[in-house]
Amino acid sequence: GSRSYSFTVISGGAAVPLYGGIRFYPPNGSALSKLFIVADNDSFYASADDSGQGDYPQGTFGSALLAGQVNTSGVSMIQWKGNVYAVNGNMTSSGMANFLPRTQIRPHMPVFLSAPQYTGAITTAAKEGVCPPEVLAGAVASMKRLNRDALEVVRSHGARACTDVTGFSFAGHALELADKGSVGLRIYADSLPYLPGAADLAGAGQLPGGAKRNRSFYGPKIGFDPNLDEAFRALYFVPETSGGLLAAIPPEQARACLAALLDAGMDAAIVGDVVGKSDGPAMYVASGTRPVGS
Repeated sequence: GSRSYSFTVISGGAAVPLYGGIRFYPPNGSALSKLFIVADNDSFYASADDSGQGDYPQGTFGSALLAGQVNTSGVSMIQWKGNVYAVNGNMTSSGMANFLPRTQIRPHMPVFLSAPQYTGAITTAAKEGVCPPEVLAGAVASMKRLNRDALEVVRSHGARACTDVTGFSFAGHALELADKGSVGLRIYADSLPYLPGAADLAGAGQLPGGAKRNRSFYGPKIGFDPNLDEAFRALYFVPETSGGLLAAIPPEQARACLAALLDAGMDAAIVGDVVGKSDGPAMYVASGTRPVGS
């Protein structure tokens, strides 16, 4: 579950030694004054075959996943050539500067998701050879999409907390924000955006092992409406690959932020609200949709 990053500064077009004696050469005439090579030791199942495919989907998934993690840290990712990404931003001696906050989340803030969820059910079905091609194609398109545009939108609308949704599932990453801000969350089951076909596949038992581990760890911190069945509860903990951004926005900016996300072509939604911390579960998942005007 741990994740670490390493950084190497490359300047002025000169070769710089990397680990293992490898040398990296920036492109001639590069307009970037500083580049940072970011290595991520995360791993995930290869849900697409890069062989013979010009756009290298699996390589793009990895780049998009890394880009999401770096973008939410306050620096910008630049697509340099193909699926190789460079990072352009400011560094401090302790790592990346200008982190988006995770502790300024407050009660009454709406909770946003910028992308549909549950890629893990689809990629598991693909591994087993039982995923319909059109369902897998939808997941592939979603996993290849960068978080950059969503990040720009939520930043411009005053995001007070933001993280990307990856292997710990929506549930795990939402609980992380709640814990950092000492608040609770109320999520509405029918407001969560699903990838087409994901719920049916999960209902048929196509759940990755990570879903069980996530549920074992995070489940005790979550209360579910009695009307939510076992199929939904199992799906709720499915790991994501490049699962979009999760953000808390000031209430007065919520409507404009959602409109901007939708205008930018994202399948975004307001999925719940921040509430005060209580002695009960840190998150409560209600049935139905989020009330209009709340």
